[in-house]
Amino acid sequence: MAETKIIAVISYSVVQGGCPASSTCPNIITADPRLGGLGYDGVLMHALGSGSSAINAANPAYCPATDQRGYPRRGAGGFCDIGAYEAQPTSVVAANGSPQGVAINTAFPVALQARVADTFGNLLGGSVVTFTVPASGASAAWSGSLTLTRTTNISGTVTAPTLTANDTADVFTASAATSAGAATFFLTNLKGNTTTTITSSKNPSLPGEAVTFTVTVTSPSGTPTGTVEFYETTSPAASSFDSLRGSGRAQALASKPLVGGVVTFTASSLAVGTHTMLALYSGDTNYDLSISAQYAQVVDPLPLYSLTVNYAGNDSGTVLKSPDAISYTAGTVVTLTAVSDAGSTFGGWSGAIVTTTNPLVLTLDAAQAVTATFNLISACEPVGGVGFTFTPLTPRVGQNVAFTGSVISGTTPITYTWGWGDNTAADSGANMPHTFPLTNTMQTYTVTLNVSNACSGPISVVQPVTVQPRRVYLPLIQK
Repeated sequence: MAETKIIAVISYSVVQGGCPASSTCPNIITADPRLGGLGYDGVLMHALGSGSSAINAANPAYCPATDQRGYPRRGAGGFCDIGAYEAQPTSVVAANGSPQGVAINTAFPVALQARVADTFGNLLGGSVVTFTVPASGASAAWSGSLTLTRTTNISGTVTAPTLTANDTADVFTASAATSAGAATFFLTNLKGNTTTTITSSKNPSLPGEAVTFTVTVTSPSGTPTGTVEFYETTSPAASSFDSLRGSGRAQALASKPLVGGVVTFTASSLAVGTHTMLALYSGDTNYDLSISAQYAQVVDPLPLYSLTVNYAGNDSGTVLKSPDAISYTAGTVVTLTAVSDAGSTFGGWSGAIVTTTNPLVLTLDAAQAVTATFNLISACEPVGGVGFTFTPLTPRVGQNVAFTGSVISGTTPITYTWGWGDNTAADSGANMPHTFPLTNTMQTYTVTLNVSNACSGPISVVQPVTVQPRRVYLPLIQK
C-alpha cells in the first residue's frame, strides 16, 4: 500500500521560527506577536501586546464579524488582526492640522488627520472615524458637507479631504470621533484680507469741475461690507489710521457705507494744485481693515483764451469789449458792442459767429476771432408829400376798403405803417386792404399812416373814414 504524504498550507498567520518542514507558508509573519499574559474577558485568551506583529495582519476577506470574545473586528474597514483577539480602539488623537487658521472662504492649508490606537499603543487600521464641524457660526465644510466618515490606514491614521472655511470669522473646533472617543482640532477663520483703491472720473481736472472719486474694496475671500472714510491729507506720511484720525494732518471729506464693495464721493470745489487723497476701510466682523495708497488728484488752472476783433467794410467804427483784456480764462463771458462812426452803419459780425445782433455776448471756451463790418451810409433824401387814398370813399359795414399810401419824394426803402383806429392790429405796406368791424350804426374811424426811411420820419397823415351801416327795405302791405 502506497504511503500518503500530507503538505500543510499556512497563510496569514504568525509562525515564529519560520515555516515548518513539509509545509507551504505564503503570507506568514515570523516576527514576535508579543502576546500578553493569559487573561479572561468572557473567555480565556492572550491579548496582543504593544508592537504585536498580528495587528492589522489578517486577510480581511476571511475575518469573521467578531473575535472570540464577541468584540467587532475591523474587517469592514479593510483590516483585522490575526488570531482570536481583535484589538479595540481606545484612543484617537489629532495627528495633524491643529491648530491652524485661514482667511474666510479659503481652504485650510493642512488637512485634518487623526490617529487611532488601542490600549497598548498599537495603531489600528480599518477604524471608522467621523469628522464633524459646527453647523452654524464660524465653521468650514468638505465640499459643502459638515460631516465626513473615513477609515484609518495600516498606520492607524486617516486624513480628511481639503476643508474650506465659511464666511464667518472666529475660532471653532472640529472633531474626529471613533467608538473610543473623539479628538479635537482647534481652527480659526481669520478675517479676509482687503485692498482699498481710489480712482477718479477725471484727472487732471479744472477748478469748479465736479470730480467723482470711486473707492473699491476687494478681498480674495469675498465682498467686504462696512464703511469707507475719505480724506484729503496734507502730510505724505499720513498713511495709517492713527496718523489720520484726530491728528490734524488730514481733512475728513466723507464717510459712506460700501455697496457691493464700492462707494463714490463727488467733489466740485477743489482748488488749483495737487490734492493727496486717502481712503480708509474700517473693516467689519469678517473683513480686515485697509488703507489705500495715496492718490494724487491734480487740478490745473483754467486755460487762457484770446479774443481777436477784426474790422471790415468801406467805413469805420469801434468795437468795445467788456471786460477788456488781452486774454480771458475759460468760461469768461465777454460783451462786444459795435459803435459806428459818423456817416457809418454797422453791417454785422462774421468769423466765429455770424449775426447782426449788437451788442454780441460770447462765452469763451476756445480762442475766437470775430470781424465787425462797418459800411458808409449813402446820400439819403427824406420822405415828403406823404398822403393816402382809399376806395370806396363811403364804405359800408363788412366791405373791404383798399388803402393806398404815397410819397412825392424820399430815398427807398420807405416804410408805411397803418393804424386803423378800430382797435385792430397795425399793418405795414404801401397798399393795404382793410375791413372795419361790423356795426348797426354809422361809425367814423381815424386812420393814420406813418411813413419813414433811413434819414427821416416817421411822418404822419390822418384821415377820417366813415363806414355806413347796411340798410334793409321791407315792402309795405296795406289792408
